Amino acid sequence: MSETKMLGKITSAEYGTISDYPFLFGLMLHFSLDGGGSGVGDGGKYTTNVEWSKNCKWTKEDRKNSIEEISLQTHELLKDAKVNVVSKLVGVPVEVTLTDAYGSFKDFRILKEVL
Repeated sequence: MSETKMLGKITSAEYGTISDYPFLFGLMLHFSLDGGGSGVGDGGKYTTNVEWSKNCKWTKEDRKNSIEEISLQTHELLKDAKVNVVSKLVGVPVEVTLTDAYGSFKDFRILKEVL
C-alpha cells in the first residue's frame, strides 16, 4: 500500500463527542493540505467508544483504559505543539500521512522543528 506525506496545518481541533456518533468521545482534528483547498479529517482515529450497551463486550475497566489513552495522546500532542489547550492547535504546522488511492488519513505529526 502506498503512502503520501503532505504538509499542512490543523484547521479544526475539538475535544468531546461527535454529533453524528455521540457514543464516540475524544479528539477530532481536520487538516488543510499543501496550502491549497484540499483537506482531510482524522476519521475518528483519536476517539473511543464510551457508551454502554447490552451487546458491547467492553468492561468498565476497558473504557477507563481507552479514555486514559486518548487523554495521554492529547497531552503529548499539546506538548509537541507547545500549547496548553486544544483550541490553540488550530494553525499548527503538520505533516499528514495519507494512504491508498483515495487519500485516506493514516497519521500525522506536529512539525516541532518549525515551531
